[in-house]
Amino acid sequence: MSTQQIERTIGVYYLQHQDSLNRLSPFILIEGGRVWIGAVKHRLSRRPMYYIFSDNNLYIKLWKDKRDNLLYYFGNHRGLFFNEDPDVLIADPKLQWGVDSLWRVGGKKIRFSSPIFNIVWKVSEELWRPTAYVLAKMFRVDSQEEQTEQNSEQE
Repeated sequence: MSTQQIERTIGVYYLQHQDSLNRLSPFILIEGGRVWIGAVKHRLSRRPMYYIFSDNNLYIKLWKDKRDNLLYYFGNHRGLFFNEDPDVLIADPKLQWGVDSLWRVGGKKIRFSSPIFNIVWKVSEELWRPTAYVLAKMFRVDSQEEQTEQNSEQE
Protein backbone atom coordinates (compact mmCIF):
# COMPACT_ATOMS: atom_id res chain seq x y z
CA MET A 1 0.00 0.00 0.00
CA SER A 2 1.40 3.39 -0.96
CA THR A 3 1.85 5.98 1.77
CA GLN A 4 1.98 8.74 -0.82
CA GLN A 5 -0.24 11.72 -0.11
CA ILE A 6 -2.76 12.65 -2.83
CA GLU A 7 -2.49 16.34 -3.63
CA ARG A 8 -5.64 16.62 -5.74
CA THR A 9 -7.97 14.84 -8.13
CA ILE A 10 -8.22 16.07 -11.72
CA GLY A 11 -11.47 15.67 -13.71
CA VAL A 12 -10.88 13.96 -17.08
CA TYR A 13 -13.17 14.41 -20.09
CA TYR A 14 -13.02 13.30 -23.70
CA LEU A 15 -14.10 16.14 -25.98
CA GLN A 16 -14.72 15.81 -29.71
CA HIS A 17 -12.61 18.83 -30.64
CA GLN A 18 -11.16 18.75 -34.13
CA ASP A 19 -9.19 21.79 -35.14
CA SER A 20 -6.66 22.78 -37.73
CA LEU A 21 -3.10 21.77 -36.97
CA ASN A 22 -1.69 25.23 -37.58
CA ARG A 23 0.12 27.75 -35.35
CA LEU A 24 1.90 24.88 -33.62
CA SER A 25 5.28 25.25 -31.93
CA PRO A 26 7.17 21.93 -32.11
CA PHE A 27 8.94 20.11 -29.31
CA ILE A 28 11.00 16.95 -29.12
CA LEU A 29 10.66 14.83 -25.99
CA ILE A 30 13.67 12.65 -25.20
CA GLU A 31 13.68 9.73 -22.77
CA GLY A 32 16.95 7.83 -22.91
CA GLY A 33 17.14 6.57 -26.50
CA ARG A 34 13.47 7.27 -27.30
CA VAL A 35 12.29 10.37 -29.12
CA TRP A 36 8.72 11.65 -29.49
CA ILE A 37 7.51 14.58 -31.55
CA GLY A 38 4.95 16.95 -30.15
CA ALA A 39 3.72 20.50 -30.48
CA VAL A 40 2.10 23.22 -28.42
CA LYS A 41 -0.60 25.58 -29.60
CA HIS A 42 -0.44 28.81 -27.62
CA ARG A 43 -3.82 30.47 -27.70
CA LEU A 44 -4.50 34.08 -26.79
CA SER A 45 -5.82 34.38 -23.24
CA ARG A 46 -6.30 30.61 -23.02
CA ARG A 47 -4.26 27.71 -21.80
CA PRO A 48 -2.01 25.93 -24.31
CA MET A 49 -2.97 22.74 -26.10
CA TYR A 50 -0.38 19.96 -26.28
CA TYR A 51 -0.22 17.55 -29.20
CA ILE A 52 1.77 14.30 -29.26
CA PHE A 53 2.18 12.59 -32.62
CA SER A 54 2.68 8.89 -33.30
CA ASP A 55 4.42 7.36 -36.28
CA ASN A 56 1.14 5.92 -37.58
CA ASN A 57 -0.60 9.30 -38.19
CA LEU A 58 -2.41 9.31 -34.85
CA TYR A 59 -2.19 12.09 -32.29
CA ILE A 60 -3.54 12.94 -28.87
CA LYS A 61 -4.40 16.50 -27.94
CA LEU A 62 -4.32 17.45 -24.24
CA TRP A 63 -5.47 20.70 -22.67
CA LYS A 64 -7.04 22.10 -19.51
CA ASP A 65 -10.32 23.94 -19.15
CA LYS A 66 -11.00 26.90 -16.84
CA ARG A 67 -11.59 24.57 -13.89
CA ASP A 68 -8.27 22.74 -14.39
CA ASN A 69 -9.97 19.61 -15.74
CA LEU A 70 -8.06 17.58 -18.30
CA LEU A 71 -9.64 17.48 -21.76
CA TYR A 72 -8.35 15.14 -24.46
CA TYR A 73 -9.01 14.23 -28.06
CA PHE A 74 -7.58 11.64 -30.48
CA GLY A 75 -7.25 12.50 -34.16
CA ASN A 76 -5.35 11.67 -37.32
CA HIS A 77 -2.74 13.74 -39.09
CA ARG A 78 -0.61 13.64 -42.18
CA GLY A 79 2.91 15.03 -42.35
CA LEU A 80 3.42 18.31 -40.55
CA PHE A 81 5.84 21.12 -41.33
CA PHE A 82 6.98 23.61 -38.71
CA ASN A 83 8.31 27.11 -39.33
CA GLU A 84 10.44 27.14 -36.19
CA ASP A 85 13.02 25.01 -34.44
CA PRO A 86 11.67 22.60 -31.84
CA ASP A 87 12.16 22.94 -28.10
CA VAL A 88 13.94 19.93 -26.63
CA LEU A 89 12.44 18.46 -23.46
CA ILE A 90 14.15 15.77 -21.41
CA ALA A 91 11.85 13.26 -19.72
CA ASP A 92 11.99 13.20 -15.92
CA PRO A 93 13.34 9.76 -14.91
CA LYS A 94 11.70 10.06 -11.46
CA LEU A 95 8.21 10.38 -12.91
CA GLN A 96 5.86 7.48 -12.09
CA TRP A 97 2.26 6.78 -13.08
CA GLY A 98 -0.52 4.26 -12.58
CA VAL A 99 -3.80 3.80 -14.44
CA ASP A 100 -5.28 6.98 -12.95
CA SER A 101 -2.47 8.75 -11.09
CA LEU A 102 0.81 10.55 -11.64
CA TRP A 103 3.63 11.44 -9.25
CA ARG A 104 7.30 12.17 -9.04
CA VAL A 105 9.29 9.95 -6.68
CA GLY A 106 9.25 11.72 -3.31
CA GLY A 107 6.50 14.12 -4.39
CA LYS A 108 2.75 14.32 -4.01
CA LYS A 109 0.46 12.27 -6.21
CA ILE A 110 -2.29 13.64 -8.42
CA ARG A 111 -5.22 11.42 -9.31
CA PHE A 112 -7.34 11.60 -12.44
CA SER A 113 -11.09 10.94 -12.28
CA SER A 114 -10.78 8.53 -15.20
CA PRO A 115 -8.11 5.89 -15.99
CA ILE A 116 -6.49 8.14 -18.61
CA PHE A 117 -3.36 6.02 -18.96
CA ASN A 118 -5.40 2.87 -19.70
CA ILE A 119 -7.41 4.79 -22.31
CA VAL A 120 -4.28 6.08 -24.04
CA TRP A 121 -2.68 2.61 -23.91
CA LYS A 122 -5.72 1.03 -25.60
CA VAL A 123 -5.72 3.62 -28.38
CA SER A 124 -1.96 3.77 -28.91
CA GLU A 125 0.78 2.16 -26.84
CA GLU A 126 3.19 4.51 -28.61
CA LEU A 127 1.54 7.60 -27.07
CA TRP A 128 1.35 6.21 -23.53
CA ARG A 129 4.75 7.30 -22.15
CA PRO A 130 4.96 10.76 -23.72
CA THR A 131 1.41 11.48 -22.53
CA ALA A 132 2.57 10.94 -18.94
CA TYR A 133 5.45 13.38 -19.38
CA VAL A 134 3.25 16.05 -20.96
CA LEU A 135 0.59 15.67 -18.24
CA ALA A 136 3.31 16.10 -15.60
CA LYS A 137 4.28 19.36 -17.30
CA MET A 138 0.66 20.53 -17.60
CA PHE A 139 -0.21 19.80 -13.98
CA ARG A 140 3.19 20.80 -12.55
CA VAL A 141 4.04 17.50 -10.93
CA ASP A 142 7.00 18.32 -8.62
CA SER A 143 9.82 18.57 -11.16
CA GLN A 144 13.30 19.59 -10.09
CA GLU A 145 13.09 22.52 -12.51
CA GLU A 146 10.04 23.96 -10.71
CA GLN A 147 11.57 23.38 -7.28
CA THR A 148 14.65 25.32 -8.40
CA GLU A 149 12.41 28.16 -9.65
CA GLN A 150 10.52 28.20 -6.33
CA ASN A 151 13.78 28.30 -4.35
CA SER A 152 15.04 31.22 -6.47
CA GLU A 153 11.81 33.15 -5.84
CA GLN A 154 12.08 32.64 -2.08
CA GLU A 155 15.65 34.03 -1.92
